Amino acid sequence: MGMFDTIEVHRKLPLAVVDGIDSSDVKDLKRLVKWKNIEFQTKSLDDCLEHYKLSVNGKLYVRRAKYKEARKKRRTKGFDLPMLEVDGEPWFELAPKVPTSLVFYSSVTLEPFSYWVEFEAIFLQGKLHEIKLFAFEKNASDFDSMENIFQRDSERANQEPLMRRLWGTFKKLFK
Repeated sequence: MGMFDTIEVHRKLPLAVVDGIDSSDVKDLKRLVKWKNIEFQTKSLDDCLEHYKLSVNGKLYVRRAKYKEARKKRRTKGFDLPMLEVDGEPWFELAPKVPTSLVFYSSVTLEPFSYWVEFEAIFLQGKLHEIKLFAFEKNASDFDSMENIFQRDSERANQEPLMRRLWGTFKKLFK
């Protein structure tokens, strides 16, 4: 998976009807999802875990902050590692470099479905030219299946005697 940057988009996103997604899905996504609050991921930038914003004016901004050393330190194998905390309010400034193509993506859940959306933003001379829908998929939500897995595992654990569970854990530790 690797490292990635995050981006919030304050522009209208071009959701459209494609194979497997009908107009009612698109209508619900446009009406119910607050796209400005969605944190998209991208690997098109520096992959330094930075947070970007594509603003209404079509420019790309990066979040900056000042840091100060925190009072408590983290102790690791004989070393005191300084901890940092944000000093004041973070701010956005123009991104130092803007790519010509920026692909960003996220997964959005509206029960009982999960939607994978992927967009490509095209920049000309540092300003947004257009946003294209790159991929749009609809899947069954994983929430129900995960809930069933956890429920099944907890039922099985309750059926096993305590000593058998402890012995199994002990054997795993010494393999």
